[in-house]
Formats: sequence, structure tokens, C-alpha cells
Amino acid sequence: MQTFKKRLAKLFGLTTLAIGLPTYIYVDQVYTQRLRDDKLEGLHNLAVSVAAVLSENLKERQREISLLAEAPYLKSGPIDAPQLEHVLDRLKETYPNYAWIGYADVSGEVLASTNGLLVKADVSTRPWFIQGQTGQYVGDLHEALLLSKHLPAPADGRAIRFIDFTAPVVGADGTLRGVLGAHAHWAWADDVTQILRTNRITSGDIDIYIVNKDGVVIYPDTTGTEVRPPANVLQTAFTTDSWNGSRPYASASASLTEPLSTSSLGWKVVARQPMDSILADVKALKETLLAVVLTAALLLIVLIGYLASRLSQPVEQLSRFARRIEEGDEQIDLNTETQTTEIQQTLHSVKRIAQTLIDRKTALLDANRDLEHRIAERTAELQQHKHHLEDLVIARTRELASARDRAEAAHQAKNLLLANISHELRTPLHHITSLNSLMKREVAAPKALDRIEKIHQASQRLARLINNLLDTVHTETAQLEIIPQDFELAELLRQINQSSHGALASKGFSLETRVSAGMPDRLHGDMNRLAQVTTELIDNAIKFSDTGPVILRIQAPLTEGSHLRVRFEVEDKGIGIPVELQEHIFELFTQGDPSPTRKYGGVGLGLQLCKRLVDLMAGEIGLNRNTGQGCLFWIEVPLTLGQARPVTSSDALPQNWKMILEELAPVLTLLELGDVAAQPAWDALAPRIRHLLGGDHEACNTAVANYDFETALTILTRAIEKTAPGDGSTG
Repeated sequence: MQTFKKRLAKLFGLTTLAIGLPTYIYVDQVYTQRLRDDKLEGLHNLAVSVAAVLSENLKERQREISLLAEAPYLKSGPIDAPQLEHVLDRLKETYPNYAWIGYADVSGEVLASTNGLLVKADVSTRPWFIQGQTGQYVGDLHEALLLSKHLPAPADGRAIRFIDFTAPVVGADGTLRGVLGAHAHWAWADDVTQILRTNRITSGDIDIYIVNKDGVVIYPDTTGTEVRPPANVLQTAFTTDSWNGSRPYASASASLTEPLSTSSLGWKVVARQPMDSILADVKALKETLLAVVLTAALLLIVLIGYLASRLSQPVEQLSRFARRIEEGDEQIDLNTETQTTEIQQTLHSVKRIAQTLIDRKTALLDANRDLEHRIAERTAELQQHKHHLEDLVIARTRELASARDRAEAAHQAKNLLLANISHELRTPLHHITSLNSLMKREVAAPKALDRIEKIHQASQRLARLINNLLDTVHTETAQLEIIPQDFELAELLRQINQSSHGALASKGFSLETRVSAGMPDRLHGDMNRLAQVTTELIDNAIKFSDTGPVILRIQAPLTEGSHLRVRFEVEDKGIGIPVELQEHIFELFTQGDPSPTRKYGGVGLGLQLCKRLVDLMAGEIGLNRNTGQGCLFWIEVPLTLGQARPVTSSDALPQNWKMILEELAPVLTLLELGDVAAQPAWDALAPRIRHLLGGDHEACNTAVANYDFETALTILTRAIEKTAPGDGSTG
């Protein structure tokens, strides 16, 4: 076993070798590799910077052309060639590398351009014009022979090369009016790289290349001597290669971000620097480090002997004291002659630790006995609390069950009250509507007629609100039913238009109905509920919009046999719905603007009822758009194809006559009395007696919708007398 002094001497000797030799090896191997990697990373960062600046420059030029294409004087009205030429000249002055900017109409004739170059020229076969008709376009580097003839020839005699930027000019009606194009001189690439070389490149032996997607160098100009970087340089971020010569280079590449998502320039920036230039710093560092290591080794040898003697003496004395404590000598005097404060503190701490361990052992035994006693007492208390909590839980459960029963009873009473109120409100409302219709036929003053029309619209809104309230009660009490039947799509649209007519007229809006091609004429489902939901969405669109029109779209996706899923969309240009309220908009009594001072009325029943009706029809309902952009509400419901409507011959009509009269009798009675209940009765019967009325069917529909029951009764009576068998009697 070696003494501390010998170990310390050996440690200092090995330290000298451990520091000097690895440091030299590190510089010779690791640091050289790291410096190489850092240089490669620097070259890569340089390539990325050049690529980023070039990409942003391409995007900026394309943005300028695109923004100019959106100018109002280009999108409507005749093109003012002198004014446009003045604008193009000013744009060219802001960026000198624009060689030419021009506007061509849809036939490819140049109407206006910078300095009047190529005006009246036909560019319909040029790639930039062809691509620019379908969207924004950034073309690859090319020679423009037609334009080059009008520009000064370069001093070196090489061909002028350009990059194309184009954008379509689309009119306000969505039609193509022309193409705006610009040719940028390839000299801008040299300007950009020279600026970066001045600001970022400190070494004069770094070369920068721009390579196209075919791997050919397009900058600097190598016309006549095609230059291609090695394939591995273009495929990796950075690497080393001889570039087909004897001198090795460190190379890095970076791809340019495409200026448009539709473009595919595929350009890359390549930066390279000779390897011997990179490693020159490492060689100088190795020579300096070798001299430092040798000097440090000599100094350490001198210090080893002195430090080993001074440091080992108090440690050896401390070791002897520790052995005595281990043998059980608790009264040992740990004083020492050392002048080192740390050693004195260590000896004192060892003595205190020994005494502390003895004291803690005694205290631990006492605490253990006390803890066991407390655990036993606490366990008994917890058992008592457990039984008490069980009794409280049982009592609380009974209270909650009783409260639930009372709440359910109150909910049922509320629904019954709402249903009774809705039924009681309908009778006086029907009389008001009937009297209002009679007054409309008897009054001729325009002002009075306007007031009567407002009463009529208010009555319709109140009737729909009462119906919604009653339907809400029925959905909560499971009394609302879906009654599917065959119906005509045209009849559904007529009912929707009739129900929304008053609200549309009150704001001067129109309803644009767009039915997708291939939509079946006859369907099977609950037409009345579909009309109710769609009308409610249209009324909401009218209520929350200041400008029209309101758009109704009916779309049918792919069908499977006779089953299909039909989508109804209602789009407006209103105020929209805040994002935070959209997920709650279909809940009961929820509105887009819940504040007491809100501009628009309503109690929040309509959309919640629509949601329940669509759920009953096994469909879905939702909305798109954000605040300030209007709303697009949609529903999707499963329907089936309706059976083909049988054609009733005149010979078979007398056999069904009695049944037709039985169905018409109650409607005729309500029309004769002027009762507004005639309107829903007629809506239910109208599709089944279309053959009876023939060309008068729409006139009768309009009369009933306007509460002109007298005219409707006349049309029906005339049709019955004309079609009845025998001598024309209606009996």
C-alpha cells in the first residue's frame, strides 16, 4: 500500500502527461475536425443567407406585380394605356433591374409597357403569358430574344438573361381581362451576392454559385463553358470535394424557397472555400500549443516535491485520529499542530459528528415509542369518523333524490304551462290574422295598407315563435314526431319562399336558390320539418344582415341506391358569430349577442329547435365562417328517392271523386269562414290535389299564402265544378 505522499507525487506526474498529451492530440485531431466542421457550417450559413435573400427578392418582385394586377383601374372599365404606362414606368424606377414591365390583353397583344417597348406586339405564345392566364407565375432564367433587340447590348457581348414575373388581371365579375408581366435583368443576382460578400464574407477565397434544377451554374455567367458542381455537393448541406480538380474544397449548399407554391425553380446556392485555407489556423495553433505544454511540464516537476510534502503531513495525522475513534476512543484529543484551518475544522467536525450520532440514536428510540402510541390513537379516531361519514352520505343521497324528483315535477309543469299558453295564444292570433286579411281587401289607402302589411308580418313572426315554443316543449316531452312522406322538391322550395317572403320584403332582400345538377325531383322525408328548419335559418340570416342577398343551396352527394344525404346551406353577409359563442349557439336560449342592449331581437329558441328537429331526422347541423364575414349554416339529412307520381286519367277521376271531396270539405269550410287555420290545412293537402287545379295550382297557393281566402275559395269551387262527373253538380 502506497502512502499519500507517494500517491500525490505520482498524481502530479501523471497530471502533466494527462494534460499535455491529450491536449496536443485534441488540437491535432478533434479541434482540426471541429474547425473544419465550423467552417463548413459557416459556409452553409452563408449559402442559406444568400438563398434567403434571393428568395425574398423573388417574392418581393412577384408581390409587386400581383399587387399592381389588383389595381381598381385594371379590374373594371376600359384600360387607360397612357396612365398604365406611367404607373409601370414609376415601378421600374423603384427597382432598376426591371428590364421591362407590360400589360397584354387576353388575345396576347401588349397594350402598355415601360418606355413603350413591344407595344402592339403579340406575346400570346410566350410562356410567361400562357402561364400568367391561369395564375401567378415566376419563370426560370432564360434569354428574351424579342426584348433583347430593344435593349443596349452588354459590354462583354454575352446574351441578356431575364426572370419572368406575371399575374393575371381578373375583372370584378371574375373574368380574365389580361396578364401583367415583368422581365427582371439577371444582373440583380450579382448585386445581391456582392452586397452579401461585402457584409458577410471576410475571406477573399470564398466562391458563391447559383445552380438551377438541372445542376447547371447560372451565376456567375458561364456561357460557353458549362459548369456543374459535383452531385454530392448538391445533395447534402455541406461536404468536401475536389470539384474535378487536384485542390480539395469545402462546399455547402442551400435551396431557395420557392416564391410561389405553384412554382418549381429548384435553384440552389453553393458556397466553397479551399481546405488549405481553412486549416491554416490549426497549423499555427498546434505549434504554439506544443511550446506551452513543454514549459508547463517543467514547472510542474519543480512543484511536485514541495507540494507533496506540505499536503501529506496533516492528512496522515488525521488518519491516525480516525483509527482511534474507530476503536471506540470517544475522549480522544483531536488537536493537531497543523496551521491549516481546513484540517483543524475537519478534526473538530469529526468529533462533533461522533457525539451527535450517539445523541440521535437515543432520541430516535424515544421518538419511535411515542410514534407507535400516536398511531394507535389516530387509527381509533379514523374508524369513528368513517362511520359518521357513511351516515352523512346516506342522508345526503336521500336529499338529492328528493330534490331531483321535485325538479323533474317542476320541469313537467313548466312544459305543460308553455304548451297550454301556446295553444291559447294561437286562437286570438288566428282571428287577428283573419281580420287583418279582410281589412287588407277592404282598405285602399297606401299608408293603411302598409300598416296592415306590417301587422301581417308581425303576426307571421309571432305565429312562428309560438310554433317554435310549442315544438320545443314537444321535443322535451318526446311528443314531436317526424312524419316522412313523398314530396316534390319544387313544393318544398315554394313553401320555403312563401314562409320567408314577408321577412325578405321587410328588408328588400332577395333569396337566391341554387339547386345542384342531378338533384331528384321527388324525395321521401318530412317536408314540413325540412321547410321549418330551413325557413328558421333564412329568417336568422335576414335578421342579422344589413345587406343581401341570402343564398340557399341544396346539394346532393353520391347516392347508394335510393338513399342519399342532402345538404342545405344558408349563407348571409351579416355580422357573423364570435368564435367563443359558436360552440354554444345551438343551446337553448343562446344568442350571438346576449347583452341587454343588443341590436337584434329574439329569445334564442330557433337554432336550438332546429338542432333538435335535425337530430330527430338523424341529420347534422353546423356553421362555418368567423365574426365579420357573415355565416354559413348547413344541415345534412338522410332522405330517400320518392316514388314516381302516378298520372290520374280523366276516366278514373269519377271513381276517386268522393274521396277528393271528403278531403277538400274541411278546407273549403275554413276558407269560407276566413279562418287562418285554412292555411296549414291547405299546405298539407295541396300536393295531393295538384291534378285537380292544373294551371291554377300556383294561383291558389299564392292566394292562401296572402290570406286571400275568397279568391282561393273561388278557384277551388270553379275547379270542382269543372272536373266533377255528371251534370256539373258538386254533390
